[in-house]
Amino acid sequence: MLKNGETVENIIRLFDSKQESIKMLLKKVPEFQERENLIRTLQNHVKKRDEVIQEVENNLKACEVALTRSCFH
Repeated sequence: MLKNGETVENIIRLFDSKQESIKMLLKKVPEFQERENLIRTLQNHVKKRDEVIQEVENNLKACEVALTRSCFH
């Protein structure tokens, strides 16, 4: 018997239980890596889309200025 009334047998059971939990988590690692890769890919696509939207917005503003100048000058 160890401190706190723990037996070696109980400690071994707890250890085995933790080992099983770790093994189950390790089996999920590829799934989470795949999900992380998908998230990064989507973030890159959103960034590119935002850049295109910004460029279109800038072009529209330039067209508006040119149109306003041509109408009022």
